[in-house]
Amino acid sequence: MAINPALEPISRGKERWAHFWVLAYLLAAVLLFFGQVLTGTGVAFAAMVLLFHLLTGLTLKVLGGVWNLFGLSVGVLALQHVTVSQVAKVIFLQSADAPLQHPLPTMLMYCLGMCGILTAALIYRFLNVDKAPALLRQEEDPRRLAVLSLIFTALSVVRFFLLQRYGVYEGAGGGVYIGGWVGPLRQLTFITVLAVAYGTASVILASQGRRCVGPVNFVAIIVPVLAGILGAVRADTAGVFVTFVLTCIAFQFKFRFLHFAVAAMAAYFFQFIMFPYALYARNEGEVRIGGFEDRIEKAASTLGDVVTNPGKYKDIEKAKEEQERYEFQRMRYFGRRLPTLDRYSMIIVNDEIIQATELRGTTGWQTTEAGLEMLIPRFLNPKKEAFGTSNWIARRGMGLVGADDTYTQITLGYFCDGYMSFKWAGVYFFSVVIALAYFSVYHLVLGGHLHRNVYSVSLAFIITWIFSEGTIQAQILNIVQYPIFLLMVTLPVVFLAASLTKRWRSAANVYEASARPAQTT
Repeated sequence: MAINPALEPISRGKERWAHFWVLAYLLAAVLLFFGQVLTGTGVAFAAMVLLFHLLTGLTLKVLGGVWNLFGLSVGVLALQHVTVSQVAKVIFLQSADAPLQHPLPTMLMYCLGMCGILTAALIYRFLNVDKAPALLRQEEDPRRLAVLSLIFTALSVVRFFLLQRYGVYEGAGGGVYIGGWVGPLRQLTFITVLAVAYGTASVILASQGRRCVGPVNFVAIIVPVLAGILGAVRADTAGVFVTFVLTCIAFQFKFRFLHFAVAAMAAYFFQFIMFPYALYARNEGEVRIGGFEDRIEKAASTLGDVVTNPGKYKDIEKAKEEQERYEFQRMRYFGRRLPTLDRYSMIIVNDEIIQATELRGTTGWQTTEAGLEMLIPRFLNPKKEAFGTSNWIARRGMGLVGADDTYTQITLGYFCDGYMSFKWAGVYFFSVVIALAYFSVYHLVLGGHLHRNVYSVSLAFIITWIFSEGTIQAQILNIVQYPIFLLMVTLPVVFLAASLTKRWRSAANVYEASARPAQTT
């Protein structure tokens, strides 16, 4: 099928702009340094922030920029842990190092961790892993993509109802089942985003770049959104929209004013409706307690209340903030509760883990062993933990998580986990090993580039998020277990879709074949 040339990447244009973006990045890093110094941040701390960004920029250069799955992952890590918070501090005219107990060791940890990732990137390129073919090949036939989207949408609907019917304890107090066949089913989070990426790519290609929404991907988008509302899960719902946008960019769709307006409405929905709803619904709203019908009724009632009376939930959050103990208030990097910015201010959380390590000592291989134990199926390891190591690590510090909270699994990252394990040697060692394994495994499974790669764009949100936020245990699962589940489910479905569509031929191809002159012998 003929493809609109406008959809093809313009390599010369990219090369022309490459030097501009390098200079712009360096200028921004230098301006941030001076901005921090002028707002009261210590020169040594500001210089280390500058060094961190120089190391990040060099790593991105080695990996091929942010339009690459691994460059994007490193960029998100830098933004979430350091960049966003430091820029916000300058905007608020606040000293960046004042709230930290160990400002210089914390930034040294980040610089050393980025050095480890840079080392992994150099090894990855030196071994030519980036030249190896991927197991999951690119799909560009719009009809086959549509079939794949429909299959995965159907699977996501079945998965949703099975988890809601058999994965939730409906007795007093609520809860979820984690053993048996329900456990592996919970790991198949990629089904929903694959359906969205397949469907969106199909619509764009079939319309020659004129449309990005059609019946196929609309259904694929709406199903996980409704599931996220019922389960009060923000990440799953946000991941669907991020996947949609990334797929549009990957297939060179040209956004218009209407698309930006819809994007603004979606951002408003997440910030002021979905996020407050999710925080309240899974606690006071009790949408995860009771029978299936009861949970649907609670979710609808709570969501309607959030939409019609948003001030009520702001007052609830304000009251909670006023009642917080000092150690929790101290973790507010900007001096007050700012949920969105707090999510991108992991520097103060990592600072607290460094403080805890200095007071309580290192933990050795404990979190690594916990990650390896999680790989063993529950029927072979009946005592397998239900949750990860994140809250266990957080409880070594103060003000990070409540004493009775075993569910939250707060954001930490693996730099501080490495420091807690073996201090500076642990930061560098785990950064090299985790990054090299992450780059290599996912390149061999998906391919590293994002352009027209439905697999990379569909999983970009999930695996990038884990690479940035996950502890060592989470990284082990992300690198070993997740790709196995992905291949076990995706390869048979791709084979099925290929079998269903292999006899389809477009009228244009048939006409071209019949129009060729017969060859004479």
